Amino acid sequence: MKRNALFALAVLSAAAAGAQAADVTVYGQANVSLYYQDTKSGDSSLTMQNEASRVGLRAHEALTDETDVFVHLETGYGLDDGTLTENGRNNTGTTLFDRRAFLAVKHKRFGELAMGRMGTVRSSMAPYGYALGMLDPFGTNYGPDGSISGMFGNDTRGNNTITYMAPKVGGFSGGVSYSMAAYDNEDPGAGHNDRHLSVMANYANGPLYVVAAATEARWGKDHSAGSDKGYAYEREDGRAYTVGATYELNPSWKLFVAAQYHQDWRNVAAWNIDSYHAGSNDDLLHGIDGTTALVGFSWQVSGPWRILADYMYFDGEHKLGDGSKESATRHIVNGAVEYWFSKRTRVFTTLSWSTADGALESDLLAAKKQTDVNRITGRVGMAHYF
Repeated sequence: MKRNALFALAVLSAAAAGAQAADVTVYGQANVSLYYQDTKSGDSSLTMQNEASRVGLRAHEALTDETDVFVHLETGYGLDDGTLTENGRNNTGTTLFDRRAFLAVKHKRFGELAMGRMGTVRSSMAPYGYALGMLDPFGTNYGPDGSISGMFGNDTRGNNTITYMAPKVGGFSGGVSYSMAAYDNEDPGAGHNDRHLSVMANYANGPLYVVAAATEARWGKDHSAGSDKGYAYEREDGRAYTVGATYELNPSWKLFVAAQYHQDWRNVAAWNIDSYHAGSNDDLLHGIDGTTALVGFSWQVSGPWRILADYMYFDGEHKLGDGSKESATRHIVNGAVEYWFSKRTRVFTTLSWSTADGALESDLLAAKKQTDVNRITGRVGMAHYF
């Protein structure tokens, strides 16, 4: 209740400030659907699902003709039940702005520097998600099956993160993100904390966009309980390398391709090693080695109608404590139809088909008390942006 009251006070204060200063705004989206799921294991369900609804505050000031300072504060909420998402990992219950909270300075010639809680330059999260976020035909909507973040190894939002974005020169740009303690506040001694280091380079010119990015996840070596003091077991550091491109054939058609190689990554294609082998410390040392790929398109059919589609494939393996390996593959085909009443309001329907084998077979997932990814899902919903 205290957190909700603080948030309401913050929004009202920002709205009052916005009435006096044009550089303070309240923004967000209300997004909800009826979601149907039918799994191979026989379970089916129809639920109302929140679709990443959010509300935020944005402040901006021009310090000089070349230098601007701005602040982003954003939290997620559930349109289905009115609760706040509290996606704060180790700080659940106290995290107010779980989606982003940072202060940034931008100079036209020297680039942009941001500090706070944010997604990295290789993540799917705005405003710095120039890698995965730019390679998804669905615009990172319609998760978990429809979003690129459900099949590719994604960077999480990180606390205590520093991001630098270079200015664009001849179509080329780049950036780097480093989280000093990704899931909590810093513990003395950097080696105690879970840290992410991400780098990205891209090229954007006319209809072509190309990006290459990499992340190293450095896990805390203090193995007491708690997110940023490591887990109570040893984990190999993880790495992920992503490349991709988009191309606008014309104003109606846009093509997407992406690929990723990951090494000792903890969670890919809904195969989460930390929960899959919970309680077996020897089997938790290594993550997932493998590849993921995507091809897709968006098509502005006519007027307000738009069709989106993609195919994603995952193939990976995990080394167990005894030296043997378990493997898995997964295929997903996604489709969506959108109708835009205006630039701010749309209705949508989606359909996804997912199948997997090996470690992701239905019976093995049931034994591990994991969600069955051999499924068909669909949704009908509406979104409004403000």
